[in-house]
Amino acid sequence: MKQSKKNDRAVLLEGGGLQSTSPRIGSSSVTSQISRFFLMDGIFLLENRLTLRAISEFGALLTYFYLSDRTNLFGESKKVHMRTTFFLLLPSHHSLSNHFF
Repeated sequence: MKQSKKNDRAVLLEGGGLQSTSPRIGSSSVTSQISRFFLMDGIFLLENRLTLRAISEFGALLTYFYLSDRTNLFGESKKVHMRTTFFLLLPSHHSLSNHFF
């Protein structure tokens, strides 16, 4: 069992093996996964590193938006809303959202 964990860890560290090679991990319950996260299980964190990175990037972005909008940390500025800018950017946003989603 110990050798299996070492092999799993080596595969994960080399950049492969995004899917778990152990069947018991794939069928574990949500509470089990949450407890493994809070217990900082190394194998679990390595297996889910892409998800954890995405969550942390999203959290950093939300923190930046909050600090920019609700505090004076970055200084105050006058907000300028122009109808022409809105209508020029709207089609590009619409085409990008159709492209990616």
